[in-house]
Amino acid sequence: MSCLAPMGRLDEALQEMQFAVALDPVSSIISRDVAMVNYCRRDFDSALEECDHAIALNPHFPPASNGIFCLV
Repeated sequence: MSCLAPMGRLDEALQEMQFAVALDPVSSIISRDVAMVNYCRRDFDSALEECDHAIALNPHFPPASNGIFCLV
């Protein structure tokens, strides 16, 4: 996320994030980063879905509900 996305390699960033999800499917941080990549890809529905998933994993995880992801 922090390397590929800023370079505009969003499809590759999403692939790497999906690999990270496979390694740790209950990580709120990874879920938030997947949402960020989707947001950068302008896939807003997927970004919002992933934020909801991160909040479901950990309701007290502020990065999933603050910032650019306050889309609700």
